[in-house]
Order: sequence, then structure tokens, then C-alpha cells
Amino acid sequence: MIIESFIIFFIIFIILAIFYLRTVDEYRINQIKWSDKKNIPKILWERVPIIIQNIPPITCWTKQDRQLRIQEYNRCQTPVEIGKVSGILHWCSKENLQAIFSYIIRPTSTVCATGNMGLFQTKSEWTCIIPTDEQIQVSLIKKSIGNNLPYNWKNRTIDSITSVDTPFVADIKFIDIIVKKGMLLLLPPHMYVEINTSNPDNGYCFIYFDSLFSYIVKYIGMGKAHS
Repeated sequence: MIIESFIIFFIIFIILAIFYLRTVDEYRINQIKWSDKKNIPKILWERVPIIIQNIPPITCWTKQDRQLRIQEYNRCQTPVEIGKVSGILHWCSKENLQAIFSYIIRPTSTVCATGNMGLFQTKSEWTCIIPTDEQIQVSLIKKSIGNNLPYNWKNRTIDSITSVDTPFVADIKFIDIIVKKGMLLLLPPHMYVEINTSNPDNGYCFIYFDSLFSYIVKYIGMGKAHS
């Protein structure tokens, strides 16, 4: 019985690994409305970014919320701590965002931030980005193009990378996605991401959805860079 259970677990783990490592080498975006969320699982398998429109209202980590709870937020030392106290995970549970994923993919952590954010790479099965104030611009570089980035690409802006940094700068192609308030953006793993806001006080939240395999990759195998 123990051996059979181990074999089943091993097979599931291998399937998760294959799915996690699979990438789509093209710039393509799917769009769908929250009212049609029952159809989202069908397009998750395409492994391309997804814009979900007309999501339920979010009252946490807005400018008003940050002003009202300024003392509580000021006690937080990191964006991860802010994410824990913000209530965004409760919103995720309340609106049953989990339902669009399979039962083996669960929300594991959250982060809240404001202003611009330099390049990072997604590592979760799905990284959910939600603007809480005004629209944000999310710039995406696919995995194969990311090989042209310089060694010190982390936290850089795309426009700061020149031929001084890498001889392949001309090959660094990217797309910009405007994510308005009332939308959320789902990103598959392995994408390089930069976020820009029109106002340094504009906020947004991340919700990281992980399988067992992506969780191990993030926290044991490949470090704790941005999920």
C-alpha cells in the first residue's frame, strides 16, 4: 500500500513538473469576463497571460485603505508582511478566485506594493496581479527572449538595458499590457515582468498560486525571487 501510494504521488509530481516547465513561445493574451469565469479553466491550459475583466470590487490596499490603516501598515517591514495584513487573501477566498484553478493549485502568499517595480521573473504556477487604485502598465518578456538579458537584469527597467550591458539588446522584444482597475492579470511561470504606474502612490497586489512542484522550485530549488 505504501509503495502504491508512493508511485501515485511520484506520477502526479512528474505530471506537475511537465506542466510547470511547459512554455508557449509567443506573445499572446487571452481575455475573459469575471461573469464567464467558469470557462477560465479551459484557457489556463494554453499557458499564456490572461486578463480577467469586471472583477468584484477590492477595498483593500487602496489609497483610502492605506490612509485609514496607516499605523498598521507602517508596522510591516516588507511587502510580504503588508500582503498578509492587507486582506487581499481574504478577498481571494471571499470571491472564490481559487475555483478557477484545479484543487492541486492553491494560493500560497501575497505581496502588496506601490509605484514602479523593476524586472522579476514569475515562478508560481500562476501569478495574479491586481491594481487597487488606477491602471498599471505591465511589460512582459517571454522566457526565450529572456536569455538575451544581461547577467544583472533583476530589478532593472527594460529601457535601462543597453549594448553596454549585453550585445543582444536588439533581440530583447517585449509587450506592454495595460491593466485597469476592475481587472486582474494572470501570468504563467517563467515570464520576465516589469511594472510601471503613472503615480508612485498607485497600488497593486500579487496573489501567488502554486502547485507542489512550483512551491518546491520557489522555496527550495531555485530561490525566493519574485513569485
